[in-house]
Amino acid sequence: MAMNMSENFDKYWSEVHSLMGVGAILDSRYRTKVMDCYFSKIYGGDSKVQKEKLISICRKLVEDYEEKEREQDKVNDGVPMDSSGAAPGKKEASSKLAIYASRRKRKPTRSELDCYLEDGIIPNTPYFDVLCW
Repeated sequence: MAMNMSENFDKYWSEVHSLMGVGAILDSRYRTKVMDCYFSKIYGGDSKVQKEKLISICRKLVEDYEEKEREQDKVNDGVPMDSSGAAPGKKEASSKLAIYASRRKRKPTRSELDCYLEDGIIPNTPYFDVLCW
């Protein structure tokens, strides 16, 4: 019975730990530090591999988000919108280049995710509010 329970737990853990790990990475109080602390106890010598798997999941999520953003930009390229959502008139036509350029930001040499992961953690206080962070 114990072996059966252990197998069920291992199956459940393999499916859920990725979700919990991504949540921990996105929590600015922990980022990858919680993995550094506990993965060596959980995974032993395999801890670095497990940590890299979670970071690669975060990278894939960012890539998927950026791809959706590029697709949306392609849809909006035909008719640039001003802040009110209206198509530009004749007087606004000269700002078409500025709108286009603002959408085409240069890619940084390091991704926002890399910068986020390298930043220090925020102190864990009882008054921390992630929505205000």
